[in-house]
Amino acid sequence: KLGQGGIGCTFKVEKVVRSSGEGLGTFVAKVLLPDRDPEEVRKGYYRIQGLSRENGLATIYEVPDSARDCGILALMEWVEGEALDRLAGRLGTLATEMSERSVAKLLREWLKEAAAALHVLHAHGYVHGDVSPKNLVLSHGSIRLIDYDLVTPKGQTASSSGTPLYSSPEFERGDPCQLSDDLFALAASLFRVAFDDDPFPSTPYGIDKTKGLNWTEER
Repeated sequence: KLGQGGIGCTFKVEKVVRSSGEGLGTFVAKVLLPDRDPEEVRKGYYRIQGLSRENGLATIYEVPDSARDCGILALMEWVEGEALDRLAGRLGTLATEMSERSVAKLLREWLKEAAAALHVLHAHGYVHGDVSPKNLVLSHGSIRLIDYDLVTPKGQTASSSGTPLYSSPEFERGDPCQLSDDLFALAASLFRVAFDDDPFPSTPYGIDKTKGLNWTEER
């Protein structure tokens, strides 16, 4: 088991075998939580299955005709690497290991790669809905975007508010999805990884996203 979100659990499937005995390698299986209606989420995976083969996105290999029958929403590519939430505070060392001249250059490359992956979805009118450091994976030196639970057509309402620390205020309160929601979340995610700190200032009443990112004189 890799983790659990509001929609379901993800499992690393280390061996899938056809009836012929042919081994098919390692995958990620998304399994629905029992109290969730599977069809809307399954349709989201089905809509973008073809798009997911583009560079920068984790490939969706199979989407069953009905998630009700087997509980599985999708069988996806196992992306080897580390999620960016595990790299916060380590970018100086990582930039040296990757022969980058600076942390800033490394972050610019990650920004370009993540934005290119999002563009594949955005160009077809879809909002990812949950861009966060845990869904951005550094794999073989490049950024890959994973997890399609909240993929929603632009202008429609997502089934969840995403990861609250990174979601735009509009997305968090359930407004119709906009492409800019993903860009807001991407900026917040890279800020968190760059500075190993919350992307927005905290107040006694909670996180304040109205004043922009949590810049200080030291940053």
